[in-house]
Amino acid sequence: PTLSFIILSTLNIFPYMQSKANSILDAQKSRGLEVEGNILVKIKSIIPLIAPLLFGSISDVEQRALALEARAFSTPGSKTSILKIKDSLLQRIFRIIVLIFCLLLILYRLIIYEFFIK
Repeated sequence: PTLSFIILSTLNIFPYMQSKANSILDAQKSRGLEVEGNILVKIKSIIPLIAPLLFGSISDVEQRALALEARAFSTPGSKTSILKIKDSLLQRIFRIIVLIFCLLLILYRLIIYEFFIK
């Protein structure tokens, strides 16, 4: 899972950065930055884009790292519970009663719909 996450997150970052750059460029356009014209104007329009894109990327990487750490991504071993807790007899009986009750409610609803609403 670790290797696949590294590969997929690397591939996923390119479309994300492109959409982030487009949104920053749209914000710069709304502030009056000229982005259309000759090649010199286009290069000048990229310079104000670099800082927000770079700082936003660093912030996003930090958020991903915190999320992975919170989910114990880097810890070795199994991430499930060691002890398997069995249900008591009373819990199993109650579960069966609730299931039967739900099925009866569904059947009751279908019967009422068939005979009284149609």
